[in-house]
Amino acid sequence: MTNAQVRVRLADFGKQVRYVRQSLGMTQRELDRRSHVGYRFISELEIGKENPSLATVLRLADGLGCELSDLFPPQLNVRMPNTALGREL
Repeated sequence: MTNAQVRVRLADFGKQVRYVRQSLGMTQRELDRRSHVGYRFISELEIGKENPSLATVLRLADGLGCELSDLFPPQLNVRMPNTALGREL
């Protein structure tokens, strides 16, 4: 995956976080309080300028009261080939 492709996927992820947050009527500061992820980071994440760790994504999902999968728009759901782990799944 190229750097440009990564940036596009990060932007899509950020848009999805914003969509879920706004659908719940939640501000960035409220999500900050609920998730312990700074509102400035959330702001930058929502415009695709931050690359969150898995721990941060888990905290965001918890703060939003949603499933982890709810934060990933359909275009980000990439399936691994059956042999990716060296065995059939």
